[in-house]
Amino acid sequence: MKKNRFSRRVTAAAVAAGVLLAGGAALMLKTGAAGKTAASQPAQDVVASIASVAAVRTRVPVSVTAWGDVAPAQSESMSLPRAGQLVALPVVVGQRVRKGAVLARVAGDPASETGYLGAQNALRLAQGESQRVQALFKLQLATVSQVEAARKTEQDAQAALDALRKTGAGAGETAVTAPFDGVVMSIGAALGDRLAANAPILQLGRVDMLRVNLGIEPVRRAAVHVGDDVSLTALPSRTGDGNPAQAQVAQGRVASLQDLVDPKTQLVNAVVQVPAASAGSLVLGMRVQAGISTGSVDGWLVPRLAVLNDDQGDYIYQVRDGMAHRVSVQPRAEVHGQVAVDGAIDAALPVVSVGNYELKEGMKVREGAK
Repeated sequence: MKKNRFSRRVTAAAVAAGVLLAGGAALMLKTGAAGKTAASQPAQDVVASIASVAAVRTRVPVSVTAWGDVAPAQSESMSLPRAGQLVALPVVVGQRVRKGAVLARVAGDPASETGYLGAQNALRLAQGESQRVQALFKLQLATVSQVEAARKTEQDAQAALDALRKTGAGAGETAVTAPFDGVVMSIGAALGDRLAANAPILQLGRVDMLRVNLGIEPVRRAAVHVGDDVSLTALPSRTGDGNPAQAQVAQGRVASLQDLVDPKTQLVNAVVQVPAASAGSLVLGMRVQAGISTGSVDGWLVPRLAVLNDDQGDYIYQVRDGMAHRVSVQPRAEVHGQVAVDGAIDAALPVVSVGNYELKEGMKVREGAK
């Protein structure tokens, strides 16, 4: 009797355990199915907000960007061929002067003046001696050779005096004047300085023709040629300065181009000549950015932000039937924030310009991003 009662208890416990196991398995199957259903939710149900533009096929100018500064096309060192003392300096660095304007005044050097007076005395003595010998010759008291020697001494004295006069000796205070319209680039002497002969007083730069010294990236050197047109844009002196609408200041052309990398800047030097008539608001010493026109290319013009890049290269997204589709492209040129690209672009489909960073192939999209 006890044995049967014990057997029934064991059987009931086994049945209960089986029910629990079956229920747990059913719950696990249900949970797994729900998870599988969620995991298999199609990505196309995600809708991205974008903005798009039309693809335009056009010809785009190609340019090489360079940087440099403005200098005079030619400068001249102003000096005097004689020693003296600087007694007046009415100009300052950066001052624009007209041809004939007084740049400096130099008083004669005492030693130079003494030499000039000595040359005058030597000439008077030689002239008197020549006249005396000629008078003796007329009285047959001097020979022809004596007359010739006296005349030669007079000529030598005259030549010595003329040479001193050409150097400015004996002229007292001498004015140094501008030989052309220009700008004072630098001053190398101060009031009261005693100057040696031909010592530079100041540098005067011409303004009828300006020169812009540019530095070009070596990899772009082959694209630039002498004669290429150049657009010059002033660089702001401080961050935030300058009006973009008035940035372009002058036009010029490449006058010379080096085939050597400058060891200091690691750039290739080029010179742009800018006539005064087209110099605009260029100022000597100004820092400029140059756009050197090297030709043009055909391409699809799209915003710069529309072009993305990954391990497979550059690409854009176009929208067809409300879905984004990737199109591989090759950038050709960039101008004013837009890029000319080549690729299998469909002109009838818009190009995604905003919101493209989150897109995947086939993802649903809608217009609305700002």
